Amino acid sequence: MRAIKIILSTILLPLSLSVVIMADGYGSLTFKGESVPIKVHLSANNEIGAIVFESDYSDSPDNAYDTILIQGEMPEPNLKIEIWVKQKFLFFNQNDKYDPIKLKRFPNGRFWAKFRIKEPSQNPIKLAFINMGIKTAHTVIIYNIEIFQEKTLKTEIYPEEEPTEIVEGEIEDFPPDIPFNLIRRKDWKAQNPTEPYVKHIPKRFTIHHTAARYPKNIEESSKEMVFIQDYHQNAREWIDIGYHLLIDPLGNIFEGRPVDAIGAHVKDENIGNIGISLMGNYHPPISDTPTIKTFENFIAIGKYLKETYSINISSFYAHRDLDATACPGDLIYEKIPKLKKAIFEIAPVPDINPEIPPETIDKYLNSKSFRQLINYSKP
Repeated sequence: MRAIKIILSTILLPLSLSVVIMADGYGSLTFKGESVPIKVHLSANNEIGAIVFESDYSDSPDNAYDTILIQGEMPEPNLKIEIWVKQKFLFFNQNDKYDPIKLKRFPNGRFWAKFRIKEPSQNPIKLAFINMGIKTAHTVIIYNIEIFQEKTLKTEIYPEEEPTEIVEGEIEDFPPDIPFNLIRRKDWKAQNPTEPYVKHIPKRFTIHHTAARYPKNIEESSKEMVFIQDYHQNAREWIDIGYHLLIDPLGNIFEGRPVDAIGAHVKDENIGNIGISLMGNYHPPISDTPTIKTFENFIAIGKYLKETYSINISSFYAHRDLDATACPGDLIYEKIPKLKKAIFEIAPVPDINPEIPPETIDKYLNSKSFRQLINYSKP
């Protein structure tokens, strides 16, 4: 075994507050009465210190956790967020209450908060908001809650049989002559990685959704890129944004990690894997609407990756194909067969019968489209 220090993929356990959420490697978890995103309408009429929102308890998670991450939208800063961990004392229930050890709120209201539990626990939790001087009525949105053990974030071990996929050499950006418009890192004001990238050979690609804000214009999308990178670097403690490319609902394509650097987007499946994420949430019960522009530009990226790195149709995945997660959401997942057909130009099999001249059959059997078709494997 060869230990290589690179940032983990989505090892985090999504505690998304829907009826049943499959967790990345930890089983399932439910939260009673709420669904993601949680939208809480707050007034300005409450007393300072009043609890203005209190969720139900979650079910007990399958594995112990000591760290909790929350991300969403907080239009006003005068709101305190607490995590309550359920404890049982004799016949009485009580809560251990935790303030965030880190909280960052951006000028557009996007925020993330990180909580540390005093010792690993498998107890249910609930979320509470406390009024600290709310001035106007507004809506707070919680896009996601994740629980995990902090120690799982640091390193990953890869087997010796995969060394050829990790290579020496300089990490290079996308070349200038790519067949799609790309908003480069410098243009959306990306921060530098906190550690050097590890180089790999791309051999497959995976589609995701960010399960977060659905931007309405390029300005919102650029700010969302800044938020996602900060969340990945400073909350999850990865070296950089986890994805290689992101596409907004207007079809704008943003550069994340360099394509020949190992990303952090699928647990234990990052070497050789290019992560492409669609901005927004595309999973019930509350789903955004995927756009034609998003799909058109995803297809353009897919064709480029296919041709540049000789990637086969069987090496295009949805996140849920590789891990126990709802990502990229049902609305995207149902489009995977059509996306594969568009990217890999799958042609229908004709009705071959004795009336077709033999030379026509031979020509078809040797065609590129037929060779692609027989290599096709359904998702």
